[in-house]
Amino acid sequence: MTFKIILIIHIFTGSLALLAGLFAIIFRSKIKIHRPIGKIYFWAMTVIFVSAIYMSIEHDNVFLFCVAFFTYYSCLTAYRALKLKKLHLDQKPYWYDWAIEIFFGLMHLAFITFGIICFIGTNTTFAIISLVFGILGIRSNYITIKRLRKKIDLQKLLVVGAHWWHAGKLHWCYYCVCSK
Repeated sequence: MTFKIILIIHIFTGSLALLAGLFAIIFRSKIKIHRPIGKIYFWAMTVIFVSAIYMSIEHDNVFLFCVAFFTYYSCLTAYRALKLKKLHLDQKPYWYDWAIEIFFGLMHLAFITFGIICFIGTNTTFAIISLVFGILGIRSNYITIKRLRKKIDLQKLLVVGAHWWHAGKLHWCYYCVCSK
């Protein structure tokens, strides 16, 4: 019974995220419309993430587990990119920005480890899925950590850079939502 309720919540918030994401893209230049729709999208994605983790564990679904973490990492770091748009002006990242990178970095390393174990056990389907999500995730962690440590030329990026980080990661997140 609990699984069905979680599934209904997941489907409803997934539909909400699809619509909110579409409208956020359409109204990207109209900030007064884009911002509240973007918040709806972010919180819908948070509910989707939590429900997907529950369902993936309940039904032993490695693919859903990987997609949930990978997609939510993109969504969360895109949301945080706007909060950190003044890094080039000596803004300091918060402790939880580092915690996000550490937590999801460890998850991405776990995906890679699981992928290697699956290859050894000849389960190539799960191995490939885990390795792809793990490698892409680690690459994204590396780039985001460089940005937080200001090892990327932030002067060149300025505010446009923050919007690129925001839009790029959210478009990737939206693509993942559409492909489920």
